[in-house]
Amino acid sequence: MVSVLLIWIYISLTAGVTGALVLRFFRYRPRFVVSYPLAGLAVLMVYAGVWSLFGGVGAAANIVLIAILMAGLAAPALLRVVHAGGRKSGHQPGGSDRRIKRAGRELAGRLGLVPFHGAQFLRALIVAAAVLFIAYGTSCGIWHKDTPLYHAQAIHWIESYGVVRGLGNLQSHFAYNNSCFWLYALYSLSWLTGQSFHAVQGYLAALLAVLCLMPEEVSGGRVSSQSGRGNEAFRHTSSGRRGRGKSIGFFEAFFPAGEATLTGEVISRFTDSLSIIFFLRAAGLVQILLLFDELVSPSSDAFVLLLTHLIVQLWARLADRRHREASPVPYALLSMLAVWAVTVKLAAAPLLLLAVKPVTKLLFGKKRDVRTFFLFLGTACVITLPYFARNILLSGWILYPALPQHLVSLPWQIPDGVGVFESFEIRENGRMILDIAEADTSLFGWVPGWYIRIPRVARLLALGAAAAVGWSVLHAILCAGIRLILRGVAGRDEAAKHARNSTRSQTNAGKKAAETAGTKRSSGAGSAGADLSGGAQVNLSALRRSLEKWTYLRNAESVFLELVLTGCVVFWFFTTPQVRFGEAYLLLLCAAVYGSIVSGLIGHLRGFSAGRGIAG
Repeated sequence: MVSVLLIWIYISLTAGVTGALVLRFFRYRPRFVVSYPLAGLAVLMVYAGVWSLFGGVGAAANIVLIAILMAGLAAPALLRVVHAGGRKSGHQPGGSDRRIKRAGRELAGRLGLVPFHGAQFLRALIVAAAVLFIAYGTSCGIWHKDTPLYHAQAIHWIESYGVVRGLGNLQSHFAYNNSCFWLYALYSLSWLTGQSFHAVQGYLAALLAVLCLMPEEVSGGRVSSQSGRGNEAFRHTSSGRRGRGKSIGFFEAFFPAGEATLTGEVISRFTDSLSIIFFLRAAGLVQILLLFDELVSPSSDAFVLLLTHLIVQLWARLADRRHREASPVPYALLSMLAVWAVTVKLAAAPLLLLAVKPVTKLLFGKKRDVRTFFLFLGTACVITLPYFARNILLSGWILYPALPQHLVSLPWQIPDGVGVFESFEIRENGRMILDIAEADTSLFGWVPGWYIRIPRVARLLALGAAAAVGWSVLHAILCAGIRLILRGVAGRDEAAKHARNSTRSQTNAGKKAAETAGTKRSSGAGSAGADLSGGAQVNLSALRRSLEKWTYLRNAESVFLELVLTGCVVFWFFTTPQVRFGEAYLLLLCAAVYGSIVSGLIGHLRGFSAGRGIAG
């Protein structure tokens, strides 16, 4: 356990610095501290993959990495010295110390550790206990059944030799080329003791636990250099207005600050915190508990499940109405993490649907930014380049065993029949088909047997997700319908207002010319028209107010996230419905849909007109 914590410190330093340097390149400053090591891990995955093309990922890879990071940290100071020309006036004594202290205070503020008393102390204590609990699970547990089969072996091949041409012919599982194995090899540190330490998966679980247990946003942290929102964080108070301070976090719901410890206040704060994000946090903690026994095992399945939770949670918090991010840059960065997830496991492919939002904003938004679009398109190519290169070298396939297409015929190419049969075997194993005679049956032929054979918890999740899929489709229809009605009502409201103003002008003109009876009758007709227009306006206004009360039904951000997760569940079910491949999809879809319903109903019943979920 001590070795796991030491390795985590090393990962935090290297991945955190790498993430900070990369996010500075994109000119984005995230408001969640876990974003730095998460972005760093994605970059280091590419680094390890490229290194493996030329040799084993071991001591040399780590030494070069440390040298690159030190150079990256020293480069800004050197550039300032060169720019100042070595003049004394450009040197500020103690400037570096002040910057380090300021960075430390900002980090502590983002973690919510200062001021260190009351609820902050309790929260820090619980987070520390959760991290130690996960470290214990990472140091001992149950090995996944595929780890001795090929996980550990594939990692050892990467540590020792990098990529070996045609290795998939030795054992076809080596051709799967899960990119998380590159990170496992980089941080295994087998060159130190001769034994591989597999702590990266537990580290990802620790990041998820920190994200779930920390407050949504800490006061004083700048949201983004792109958004222009300043240094203030906001939250909705109990009266529905915006107030300065911290957003209500997971523990603030149960432990109100100050002297407010009465049951009524606790219940009030708890109901005020019931947003979609609260349910997504709970789903993340449940996922950690479900995977706890296997954190010691360097598998690809658990890694992509944890990564999926991190991506969806960060996305939901960026889209939250209380401090929504307007810039497409952070959403595009999360889409790059989705690309990374696909290189870990092809089952994560539907997460790429998240890219629809930043692509639409960058290409068709009010502020088009084609240059930024091509920047992220190039970033996606950089992420996938070592993945495809290793695929071709390991198996001769572009995507093994999903895509039996070859650019050229290679001597080490795995025969097509082997890949097709393995793809068929993966699909049928996911459907829990034990007898080959039952293969290729209809949907109603294999679903009953699949449902009976999956674990009991998975059955409940499957039933909940099935109902959630139906609601998400209905929610999308209702959202589109309500928005169209409101848009039509707004148009008629403008037309009625214009007609009423026109009628008033005619009435005034009629009163001035009230010399003849015909003119008076025209004036009376005008008044009647005004009354009719006024009555229609009252009805339209009442309809508009009635529809606007159900804000959560027309939340475009909620609908988008629900539809993406619905697409993930549908893709998983009709391709490879193995529970360990889609567990995160099931949990997140249930959390997003039922969390939206519960938070929306509570907000409506309490008289809110602004909902409590992710708003559009």
